[in-house]
Amino acid sequence: MVDELVIGMIGRGGDGVVSAGEILASSASMLGLYSMMVKNYGAQIRGGESLSKTRISMKRVLTQGDKVDILIAFNWKDYVAYHSELEVHENTIIVYPENDPTTAENIPLSPECKKFVFKVPFNEIAMETAKTELAKNIVIIGVLTSLTGLPYEKIEKSIEKKFKKKTAEVVSGNLKALRAGFEFAEKNMKGRVPIKGLKYSISAPKLMMTGNEMVAMASLYAGCRFYAGYPITPSSEVMEILSREYPKVGGRMIQTEDEISALGMVIGASYAGQKAFTATSGPGVSLMVEMIGLSSIAEIPAVILNVMRGGPSTGLPTKTEQADLQQALFATHGDAPKVVVAPYSVRSCFEMTMKAFYLAEKYQMPAIILADQFIGQRKVAIDADEIEKNKWHGKVYERPLPDEKILDEGYKRYKLGSNPVVPMTWPGVKKGMYLAAGIEHDEKGSPTSVPEMHEKMNDKRYKKMEMILEEFKDELVEHIGPDEATCGIICWGSTRGVVKDVIETLNQNGYNIKVLVPKVLSPVPEAQIKSFLSSLKKTLVIEMSYSKQFYYYLKSFVGLPEDVKLYKRSGGAPFTVEEIRNVIKEAF
Repeated sequence: MVDELVIGMIGRGGDGVVSAGEILASSASMLGLYSMMVKNYGAQIRGGESLSKTRISMKRVLTQGDKVDILIAFNWKDYVAYHSELEVHENTIIVYPENDPTTAENIPLSPECKKFVFKVPFNEIAMETAKTELAKNIVIIGVLTSLTGLPYEKIEKSIEKKFKKKTAEVVSGNLKALRAGFEFAEKNMKGRVPIKGLKYSISAPKLMMTGNEMVAMASLYAGCRFYAGYPITPSSEVMEILSREYPKVGGRMIQTEDEISALGMVIGASYAGQKAFTATSGPGVSLMVEMIGLSSIAEIPAVILNVMRGGPSTGLPTKTEQADLQQALFATHGDAPKVVVAPYSVRSCFEMTMKAFYLAEKYQMPAIILADQFIGQRKVAIDADEIEKNKWHGKVYERPLPDEKILDEGYKRYKLGSNPVVPMTWPGVKKGMYLAAGIEHDEKGSPTSVPEMHEKMNDKRYKKMEMILEEFKDELVEHIGPDEATCGIICWGSTRGVVKDVIETLNQNGYNIKVLVPKVLSPVPEAQIKSFLSSLKKTLVIEMSYSKQFYYYLKSFVGLPEDVKLYKRSGGAPFTVEEIRNVIKEAF
C-alpha cells in the first residue's frame, strides 16, 4: 500500500481526460482524502490536446506532484509534446488503447520505464456497455478504481452524481462501462503491477474547489452583488458561477461587449452604492488600464481579479505565468495608488478576495487580486469547515454615509485633512451630490488645474496607502520556517506551494531555511521585507517571469544584497518539486 498516488492522463479534446481526473479527485474527497487535480488544454477552441494530473494523498498536498505513478495515454503524439508535464519513473504503470498500433517496444519512453505496459480496449468496452465511445473515460475510471483500491461504491456514486441530469439510459450505460473497466483490470492487470493500493481511512468528506470558485464564493461573502465582465481564459469560470449565484441573492451579472465596458460598469455600480467586481486576465487588464486610473483618482472602490496566463498578447491562454506583476503595479499613467493582493493557494483565494473588497471599500480605491492559471483552475480538496474557520470569515466592510453635519456644511467629497478617507454618498442622497470625474479636482470635485491642489490631492490619495500598511502590518506577509535561519527565500503567489513543500522536507533533513511570501504587493510591505533580508546571510529569489519582474520589484522598493541568487523562468508549466529542490540545494 502506498501513501499517495499521482495519476496522469493525456488525450484529445473529447477523450474525457479532464472529467475523468475530476471524478477521481471527487471520489477521493468523498472518502476524506486530500487531492489536487490540475488540467491543461491547448489553445484551440475545440479538439486540441488536453491533460489532467491528479495527486491523491492521506495528507494535505501543496503541489500537483512530480512523476506520475500511473499514465493513461490516449495517443502518443500528444504525450511526446507534453511529456515534461507528465514525466514517468521506472515503476510507472503505462496504459494505452488496444487499437493503438504502437507496440510496447516502440512507445516513446526510455527502456527502464517500460516494465509495466498494458493495452486496454477502452473503445471496445465503451461501445459494448454504453453504446458510445464517449464512455471510454469511464472505462478508465473503472481501471483506476481497481489499481488504486479505492472503494468501488464511492466511485459509483461519483459517476451517478456526474450524470444525474442525464437520462436513466445514459447513467446505466456509464455504470456498466465503469464495472467493465474495473473487472478488466482485476482480471488482467492487478496482480502484475507494483501498486498494491492506496492507503486511506474514511473521514469527513472534503470539498473540491478551484481558485476561481473560491474567489466567486468570497465575493458573495463580502457582500458584492454586481459583476460585469467579458469572458477570457483562464478566469471565465468566475463569470459562469456568478451568473448562477448572484441572481439568487438579488444581484446582477452582466456580460459586456469588452473589458473596458466591464470595468466602466463596475465603477458606475460602485458610484451608485453597490460593491462591484470584475474578473479577467492580462489582455483584459491591458484594456482596463484607463478605467483603473479613473477608479483611483475619483476614489471609487472597484475590485478586479486578474488570473494571469502566459503573455504577451494572446500568449499562452491556457498556461500559468507570473509576468503581470509590473502591469498590476504600474500600468496606469500618472500617480495612481491601488491595492494589489496575491493569493498563493486555492484556500488563500478566500482571504485575499475578502481582503481586496475590504480595502477597496474602506479606502476607496481599485484593488487587484493577482492570481494565476495554476491557482485559478486547479481543483483542491479542502475541509468543509475551512471557510468558517478563516479569520476573514464575516469580516465585511460596509460603507458609512456622511453624517448630517458633513452634509449640512456643504458636502466636500474630497475634503483635505488628517483623514484622507471621506464617506461616500450615492445618487439621490439629499445634499450629497458631487462630481466624480477623471480630471483633477478640488475638495468638492470641481475640475482644477492648479499645481498646488494637484499636489495636495496626490498626497491625500497616497496617505491611504500608509494607513493600509499600518492597519495590516501583521498580515502583509507570510513567514515559513525557523526564525533563526540565516538562509532565506522570497517568492510570491502560486510559487509558494512548491517552495513550502520542498523547505519542509529539507529542514527535516539538516537544512535550516526560511521563506517570506508577500501577500500584499501594493502598498509595498517594505519594513517586513527589509527585516527579513537583514536576518539573512544567503538570499534566493524565485519567480515565474522571464524578465525578472519580482526581482526588480524587490530591488527597486527595498534593495537586495549584492550576492542575492535568482531562479526565474518563463511560465507554461508550474514549478516541480524536483526543479525547486535542485535550485535550493545549489543556492544553499
